[in-house]
Amino acid sequence: MKENKSYSIALYEIYKESKDSNKFYDDIQSLYLTIKNNKKIIKILSSKMLSKYERKNIIKIIFDKKIDKSIVYFLYVLIDNEFFKNIIYTLKFTLKNIDHKRNQSFIKIDTAFELDESTINLIIKTLKNKLKRKIDYAVIVNPKLIGGIKIRINDKEIDGTIEGKLKNMKKDINFKN
Repeated sequence: MKENKSYSIALYEIYKESKDSNKFYDDIQSLYLTIKNNKKIIKILSSKMLSKYERKNIIKIIFDKKIDKSIVYFLYVLIDNEFFKNIIYTLKFTLKNIDHKRNQSFIKIDTAFELDESTINLIIKTLKNKLKRKIDYAVIVNPKLIGGIKIRINDKEIDGTIEGKLKNMKKDINFKN
């Protein structure tokens, strides 16, 4: 676990030295969401069946000119040290450090359907008032949810989906028996 944090701290230091910290943050956020939503990338880029050169070339093809060059180089280091399998943790911990420094929280809103701008603004305004922090957010439409929304604030989750409500009902029923 200590090694995990070492890479996160290194990436955080690169962030602090970046010329455009907002773009750098957005790039890390985008990379995190891309990898988290496409976990096969981790398997491919951690596979020792491919040479390090081939894995770095895949990173170059996918991310070059899309994210800050220093982040791409950081990914190369993870490949060199056979540490890419921990990329989600590394990016998540880095983002938490940046959010803490910026006095902000990242909010992920999963919804079964497209939300209109006024609904999103109401959710964000409510959370800003409750958390007393700046909010950075992503809205992900996930038709598998069937209905409702799920809001993730760092490690906390507010589950307003139909599935979440059914799970809570099941827990309540099992608890009472």
